Amino acid sequence: MTAATTSSWKSRRVGERLGRYVLGPSIGAGGAASVYLARLDGPHGFERLLAIKIVHEHLLEDKDFIAMFLDEANLTVRLSHPNIVHTYELGRQGDVLFLAMEYLRGKPLSLVYQRAFEQGAPLEYDLVAWLGARCADALHYAHALKDEQGQSLKIVHRDISPDNLFITYEGEIKVIDFGIARAEGRLARTDLGSVKGKFRYMSPEYALGRIFDHTLDLFALGASLYEVALGQAAFAGADSLRTVERLVLGDVIDPVTLRPDFPPELARILTRAMSTARTLRYESGSELARDLDGEAKLTLTEARARLAQRMHALFGPEIANESAVVTEVRRLRPATLNEDTPPVHHELSARTAEPAARSRWLWPVLGLGGGAAIAASLLLSRTPAPSRAGEPAPAPAAAAAAASTVTETAGSRTEPNAPPKEIAAAAPSASVSSQLAPAPAAPAARSGNAGRRGKLAEGGPAPALATSGTSAKRPPATGSPPGESTGVIRANPFATGP
Repeated sequence: MTAATTSSWKSRRVGERLGRYVLGPSIGAGGAASVYLARLDGPHGFERLLAIKIVHEHLLEDKDFIAMFLDEANLTVRLSHPNIVHTYELGRQGDVLFLAMEYLRGKPLSLVYQRAFEQGAPLEYDLVAWLGARCADALHYAHALKDEQGQSLKIVHRDISPDNLFITYEGEIKVIDFGIARAEGRLARTDLGSVKGKFRYMSPEYALGRIFDHTLDLFALGASLYEVALGQAAFAGADSLRTVERLVLGDVIDPVTLRPDFPPELARILTRAMSTARTLRYESGSELARDLDGEAKLTLTEARARLAQRMHALFGPEIANESAVVTEVRRLRPATLNEDTPPVHHELSARTAEPAARSRWLWPVLGLGGGAAIAASLLLSRTPAPSRAGEPAPAPAAAAAAASTVTETAGSRTEPNAPPKEIAAAAPSASVSSQLAPAPAAPAARSGNAGRRGKLAEGGPAPALATSGTSAKRPPATGSPPGESTGVIRANPFATGP
């Protein structure tokens, strides 16, 4: 793994959101991807723990790798078998490409058998046979999978090894890394040194770059079971060249020679699975699973109980630590949004006026409403003079209606964000209206005011209001322009037309 890649997966923050998931700590890293524990949140407190596999950044620049990875990811989502890790979705966020997969609490079979030999208690032969049978059954399912038109998908794992057979603490076994393993295999074929440690599980034809089929997975499974049962690889050599040579020659030591108590039937099964000649191997995973189950003679319940007991005995401290991590991930709160995320704009925030700008148009509106209220008070508090011949008498009811129309119009256009105390300070009080009761005006002035009232009722521009032929100026409230009459409207700020 390059230094840039190492820095990338180690620097990813716990709590970061990736698609629908909240990332937890890193739980592993390989040549193609890093794996994180993650949590998916749903409504009503629903949550699910998953494993998020993130492709290393340096591989995103390899178009061939990405094309193969996407192709294989689309195949793995079709796989649904109790002994195959489930892939939920393929996702991409920015320059991050990831797979959301089933989270498994346990250890790879490579670590399980090594720990067992270290403690002087290797896995029992019947358990090894049972584990092999479950993996063979899973491989048969994958090899035989067809699409909606009944055509074979021709899925081949290509990287079966103890590293990719996973044992859970509950005694389950899962075949993992279907998608990425196949993509890695195609890349590795251009450079033998790039797959060090993997050649000892390859069939001869695959290691030599020749035509192969699904039986290479069965060959690899036989080599894996041989290693798990005996504690040493079947075809390991001093270097890659020597390993390939042993593969081609079929140079494998008889298990009974290494351990006299090794069951002869199990030795025969493994030897057939690892045959150099493709025609001498098992034809299908189901056939291999049948023979292994016949040797194991274990029920599902019995085998899982024994295997779970062994896992807890081998990994007691690790189980406790992982349980604590899972608890922390369940409590984890997502990290805050990135500061670079633009704020959400809405209509109200975009239209909010500054206080100074608001006061410039608020006064004319309030002046319009106040002037109309004064006009209504004048008309209702005095007795109309007799009209001249041919001249209609002013109608108090009509004038009041006109004043109400102006007041409602002005009120509907008042900005909803205006502070109540500012409106109260600007509005004329009832006492001001009563103190401004004018003396009787001349008929000509009364006739002119009636014309102006008609313009107000029609919604026309509001003129200056006069009482007794004199302009009645009120003291300006706080914030109004000095020397300006608050009852004068110079321009309508809401006008939509000329």
